[in-house]
Amino acid sequence: MFQYQKKTSRNGGFTLIELLITIFLVSVGLIGVIAFFNASLSSQFEAKNEVIAAGLAQEATELVRNIVENNFLNNNPNWYQQIATSKNGTSNCKWLDVDSLSDHKCWTGNSFDVCINGPDGRYLQCPHAVGGKETDFLREIEVRGEEVNEDPGIDIEDGDCLNILVTVGWPRSDTACAANVADCPKKTTAKDVICEPLK
Repeated sequence: MFQYQKKTSRNGGFTLIELLITIFLVSVGLIGVIAFFNASLSSQFEAKNEVIAAGLAQEATELVRNIVENNFLNNNPNWYQQIATSKNGTSNCKWLDVDSLSDHKCWTGNSFDVCINGPDGRYLQCPHAVGGKETDFLREIEVRGEEVNEDPGIDIEDGDCLNILVTVGWPRSDTACAANVADCPKKTTAKDVICEPLK
C-alpha cells in the first residue's frame, strides 16, 4: 500500500528577529560612516580656519614692514613713524589692514575685529570694512623695542629694533576671546624683528 507522506518545507524568508538584528547591524555601520565623515568635515573646517589665521598674522607683519620701507624711501628721518611713538619703541600700532598700503598708517584703539569687505571680498579691520561682514577672527598687533646694540636701554634711533608680534584669535563668539585676543581658545601668532633700513 502506497502511503502519501506530506513533506514540510520552510520558505526562505526572514523571521522578525533576523530582520531586527540586520537593521541594527546596518544602523551601527551607517552611524560609524556618518561619524567618520562628520569628523572629517570638522577637521577640514578647522584646518581652513588655521590657514586663514596664519595668513592674517603674516599679512600684518608684512604691512608693518611696508610702513617702515615707505618711511625710508620717502626720506623720513623717523623710520619707525606710525609704528612707534618714541625711540624706545613704545607702541603706536594696534591694528592695520591693506588700507595701510595706500595711507601708510597704523592705528591705535581696540578695534580688533576682522571683517570681509562686501564688494572686494578682502579681509579688513572692521572700522574700514564699510558694509562688510564680520568674521570669526580677531587680530591684534603688539610692538616693542628690542635691544640689539650694546648700549644699555632701548634706543631704536641708535641701532635697536622693533619686535612685532601679531596675534590672530578665533572664534570671536567665545566670550573670553571677544574681550581679549590673547584669551581666545584658538590662536596663532606671527613674529618679526624690524630694524632701521641700511642707508
